Amino acid sequence: KKLQSNMYSSNLIDYLKRFGVFENPKELQALRDRTFTELGPGPNRKDTTMMIGDTLVCQLMSLINQFAGSTQHVEIGVYTGYNMLQQGMQLKENAEQYKQFLDNKNVSEQISKSPTIRLSDDDNDDKNQKYPDYRVYGLDTTAGYMFTCRRFYAEAGLNNDVIDFRCQPA
Repeated sequence: KKLQSNMYSSNLIDYLKRFGVFENPKELQALRDRTFTELGPGPNRKDTTMMIGDTLVCQLMSLINQFAGSTQHVEIGVYTGYNMLQQGMQLKENAEQYKQFLDNKNVSEQISKSPTIRLSDDDNDDKNQKYPDYRVYGLDTTAGYMFTCRRFYAEAGLNNDVIDFRCQPA
């Protein structure tokens, strides 16, 4: 709780805006705009500001992923996928940067057979598929919001091979 109150202190926000915040790629900004335009506060709607990740927090998570050289990310509670898209784009960058150090042979063994929601209508079910060097897993109990915003993943170059969205409890 103390970390949360410190994260939103005006001094920290001013500092991050001045020195630590990077500009959002157009796909992220478009997803954020669509989320607030179509799903923003209104009658019989959840408060979007409580559901979507704060830009500063998402960027901090992205920086942690970058410094750690992460190649996998698990997102529990996806909503429209703003933070998941941010982390997927960072993992893609990490995979390109650390490609020579990554071992792909065990990735397919780690992926279970549970049903997934495809981000595109491309039905490539090749069982001998070689999985990419990075992977983003998303778990949510509803798929509607994520389905609405899935096109932003394709625009960012993240497809079914790297995004594994499952509509199931964590």
